[in-house]
Amino acid sequence: MMWLGVVIFWVIMIIVTLVTLFIHDGDKKDWYKRVFLYGAFELADIVANKSDELRGRVDRPEPFWKPIFVFWWAFSIKYFVPWALFSLMMWNFKADITFTDGKGYGAYHSMWQVVGFIYPLIGLICFIVPICIVTTPEKALEGPDGTRLELDLNKEEHQGLADEDDERLDKLEAEAKANLTKS
Repeated sequence: MMWLGVVIFWVIMIIVTLVTLFIHDGDKKDWYKRVFLYGAFELADIVANKSDELRGRVDRPEPFWKPIFVFWWAFSIKYFVPWALFSLMMWNFKADITFTDGKGYGAYHSMWQVVGFIYPLIGLICFIVPICIVTTPEKALEGPDGTRLELDLNKEEHQGLADEDDERLDKLEAEAKANLTKS
């Protein structure tokens, strides 16, 4: 009977996807990028572009595999992986709370259930406490005069990649201006 949830989820997803397709103002390509694969499309496109760095930046047609890869990667990240992880967690959760002979969690002895709760809790505490309690500043973040350096994470350190980012931003700005003049 667990398969019923899978079918219901994907039927609802298909219906919602079709509704968004029909109510979207704009062309289908715009819907594909900005609604259906929103958030994951640009990242998948960047991953595909980075894997094809050796082609150079001359005007060549994009590789035949790029749209296929972008769809597969973006769909997997946006729809399939979250569904699969949630389904697996819920199936395991169901098995953990199903009582057999008055005992949950696979009918293990109570001591093992307590231990199974405490060990991950200790690991979580060991992870969170050092994050929240910082006693000394990081030496790598201190400048020569002892003041704290602030990192600009939006600035690319490698000059070639910085130039490429500038070109990409210029292209995006030109595209945005062109879209504004169309409106």
